[in-house]
Amino acid sequence: MRYLFAWYSSTVNLFGGVVYQLSTRDSSTVYMYGGEIDRVLSVGDSSVASLFGGKIAADVAIFDSGMVKIYGYDFHWQRSGGGAESGMLSGYWLNGTAFSGMYLRNLPEPFPGSHIVLIPEPCTFLLLSLGSFILRRQNSSG
Repeated sequence: MRYLFAWYSSTVNLFGGVVYQLSTRDSSTVYMYGGEIDRVLSVGDSSVASLFGGKIAADVAIFDSGMVKIYGYDFHWQRSGGGAESGMLSGYWLNGTAFSGMYLRNLPEPFPGSHIVLIPEPCTFLLLSLGSFILRRQNSSG
């Protein structure tokens, strides 16, 4: 499939195959569990893309209050040059498959309402929460 557009509050579930460009608009939702986006993942107009797996050998462009949620662990961000917050993201999906070469651009500028959320695996989140609880408890008692 060359182009896939999710517009007008639609929902797309991607499990396999290759998509050249995936664009979301108008409060649409994309869930990616597998497959490959070869060129551009474009998320805008209050749309949300939740990425659980697959391969994104492409630019990820976020604008106009768009949101990308990436579920995994061991995230590594390498900022690239330029005026906007852009760079390469690598890490592991929740199933343990490594990913790399995900180029994120225009974060958060030039669209301040747009953002990306890195969501760690449940064990990592539990350990971070437990550590925060212990630190807060020690600070309040001392």
